[in-house]
Amino acid sequence: MRKKEILLTVAVLLAAGGLFLLQRTAALSGGDGIAAVYEGKERTAAYPLSEDIEVTLRPQGGGYNRLVIRDGEAWIEEADCPDRLCAGQGHISKTGQSLICLPHKLTVTIEGGERAELDAVVG
Repeated sequence: MRKKEILLTVAVLLAAGGLFLLQRTAALSGGDGIAAVYEGKERTAAYPLSEDIEVTLRPQGGGYNRLVIRDGEAWIEEADCPDRLCAGQGHISKTGQSLICLPHKLTVTIEGGERAELDAVVG
């Protein structure tokens, strides 16, 4: 009986390790998500998270935002708006997350791919 228990334990650990690696690989790839760019309510562009891209977004009102997509994450690296808060919002990669530049009326939202986890539930 001891030998069977050891084999069962090893099999369970290998299965758990395989599932963990599969989940991490899917999370790092960014799934099938895209970074959708909106000026106001109008969608002006969409870029796949699966490709490494650097693009300068030029909103109609003038100015620019430098959008970078690398390793399944998107972020605004540089902007010429007065407060530059959009450049400090960090990296996004999960569906529903957004980067917002109010002065340029620009929003980058992740659509399609892996859903973001809940931070908290208020009841």
